[in-house]
Amino acid sequence: MKRILSLISAVGLFGLSQSAHAALNCKEIVKLKSYETPDTVIIRIMQEQESTAGFGQEEVACLEKNKVSPAIIEIAKQIAAANQESTELAPIERGMDGDSDFEEDNQLDDVGNQPSEIMEARNKLKSNKPLTASFILYTLIEEYLKCLAEDRDEKECRELATYPQYNIEIYYYLAKSLENLKLYHSAQHYYIQVVKAGPKTQYFNSALPMLVKLSRITGDERTLRKVAERLPANRFPRKAKNHLHYLLGVKNFSDEEYRKSQENFSKVTSRSILQLKARFFEGVIALKSNPQLAVRAFRDVYEERVEPQDEREARQIENIKDLALLNHASIYYTGKKFSDASKLYQEMNRESKYWPESLFRDAWANFMLNNLDITLGKILTVESPYFRDNQFIPESTILKALTYLRFCDFSRVEKIIAQFKGEYEPVHKEIEAVLTEYESPEAQKFSDKVWDRYFGEEDMKDTQLPKAIFNKILSNQELANTADHLSLMREESAKIDVQKPQWRDSLGKHLQDLIQEDLVRYKRRAGILLLNELQTQEEMIRNLMDQTGYIEIDLMEQQKSDFERKAANINTLSFNQKFNVDFATSADFIYWPFNKEFWADELGYYSIIADNSCK
Repeated sequence: MKRILSLISAVGLFGLSQSAHAALNCKEIVKLKSYETPDTVIIRIMQEQESTAGFGQEEVACLEKNKVSPAIIEIAKQIAAANQESTELAPIERGMDGDSDFEEDNQLDDVGNQPSEIMEARNKLKSNKPLTASFILYTLIEEYLKCLAEDRDEKECRELATYPQYNIEIYYYLAKSLENLKLYHSAQHYYIQVVKAGPKTQYFNSALPMLVKLSRITGDERTLRKVAERLPANRFPRKAKNHLHYLLGVKNFSDEEYRKSQENFSKVTSRSILQLKARFFEGVIALKSNPQLAVRAFRDVYEERVEPQDEREARQIENIKDLALLNHASIYYTGKKFSDASKLYQEMNRESKYWPESLFRDAWANFMLNNLDITLGKILTVESPYFRDNQFIPESTILKALTYLRFCDFSRVEKIIAQFKGEYEPVHKEIEAVLTEYESPEAQKFSDKVWDRYFGEEDMKDTQLPKAIFNKILSNQELANTADHLSLMREESAKIDVQKPQWRDSLGKHLQDLIQEDLVRYKRRAGILLLNELQTQEEMIRNLMDQTGYIEIDLMEQQKSDFERKAANINTLSFNQKFNVDFATSADFIYWPFNKEFWADELGYYSIIADNSCK
């Protein structure tokens, strides 16, 4: 009890004592939680312990039984796993985690005359000791890797490896070890080294599926795409076949080789998210020649039932289904079947990230049907505070101006156009300036700087670009994946930093060097993708600003005609036209049925009845 009170006292007075504490046990941690001690404080105490001796799997089981938070249990697992390894790799006291999904491939069991160190590393890996395994393997190629880092000749460097003829095998098991430590970027690096060696090695068919698996975590498929392009299809490993055919289909599609693209997509046979993506692409291809086939493909996508492997994949499946529905509706819109299009737009799930987009498109469909009160109501929802910071749909302002122009509400149209210019002219100027700065190929070599400007770790300053435009830009899946990968690398670097010196200062330092080099490379790639997206937004805003000019010309012509008509007979004006206010429904005064309030369950159902001055 005295020990608990001393810990609570330290927490209460200083947030956390600056001195390290002796090892906490399960009972003490549960007691601290009963005093409502924050998880962050308990974790820091656990991490700053002078000793972790005696803390093992039984303590982890005790914490799980008492339903302590997952964050504390994760740290407990790390400490327990490190204690298990400490007798093998002194003086490391803490590993990354004790879980392992290592499954030895049958084709790799024929070890022959493998060196004893490799055999030992494999045994440690099988025994759920990836930290020790990775350390042993790294020592066998440490001098070789240092030599390569100095840009020396590869043949010269090979002589420095302990067992140069086993380098590929060492890479493979090092990748497995790092993967089990959840150092996914580093693991990916070494799987890539195995894959680069080609199918002539016995580890190729095992490494490639592992690279596919990691690509789901990192979002990086560049190496896989290159493999798909260069490797004959009959050499695709069974476990990677669907993914490689899908990537090859995407490559064919981007090269406008649509027949080859369809052939590869048709070979994606597993009932999975890959098949949904492949079918979606088939719908896009069919749009060019046969809209009915496109409708069938998109319907297949949003009606197909696919079980996700994790939460991230579940979100991706929802997104692609919603996109398929959106495209299906847009086919009807393009075919001028506006009523059918509107019905499909309204089927979009209100929780979908594409719901605001479907509302905007439905507003256009109702505009074409001359349901102008519904058009204005849907625009009101799109422009509501619920979506202001995360949805970039400036076209809605143009549609609103056109709608009020139909009502001959000229003063409102003038205000809308003036507001649009005031909001988007500074945005357009900033984007133009950035694109001009990075216009030359030489300047694009430093594209990591533009990425850091908008997405760096420091807060953004002095920008006219709204938050919503960055959400729009990150809808580019390749850019979003690259951003996620950059975040994953930073997290991985932090994981490496918490290790003890023997591992951290050898293999850990090597991995940190790789990560820092890759951070710059990936930021340059992200910067180029960002510039491409900014170019798209610049063209769109410029086009909309041109449209405001056309509206102003039309506005002046209609105003002239309307003034002439009204001057001829002033007594024809109604009360509402004279004062231009409808206190029951005017958007300036009330959002029916709540005065200047938006309610989630009312979004999408507003109807704005505007004053009609037209005759």
